[in-house]
Amino acid sequence: MPRAVIALALLASASLVRADLPPQRLFGQLPTISGIELSPDGTRWAAVVGDEKSTQIQVRATKGNELLSVTPAEKFKVRNVMWVGNDHVVATLSATSRSACSDNQPVDSVYLVGLDLAKDCK
Repeated sequence: MPRAVIALALLASASLVRADLPPQRLFGQLPTISGIELSPDGTRWAAVVGDEKSTQIQVRATKGNELLSVTPAEKFKVRNVMWVGNDHVVATLSATSRSACSDNQPVDSVYLVGLDLAKDCK
């Protein structure tokens, strides 16, 4: 009889531990925030937010985490985000397409996007 009680207690505790684990699907997900860069004066941060389906470049205040700017980058790969002074963010984006001129080979196009926070965030 004591063995049965111990076995039941072990099974119950194992199910409690298993209930606290996050769902297995979360272990294969890509990070939702990457490329975090702090502004030179430390009052803001910029980052790439999203996943392979929906991506944005967000700028937030370090104090209070207030959202200051959102730039969609849905069809692009965000390669780099960097500060150029305290009010300007430059992001490097790329997109892959097929070229009709080079036997349908993939061609990467690179774009620079400038965000003027002093002008755009008032």
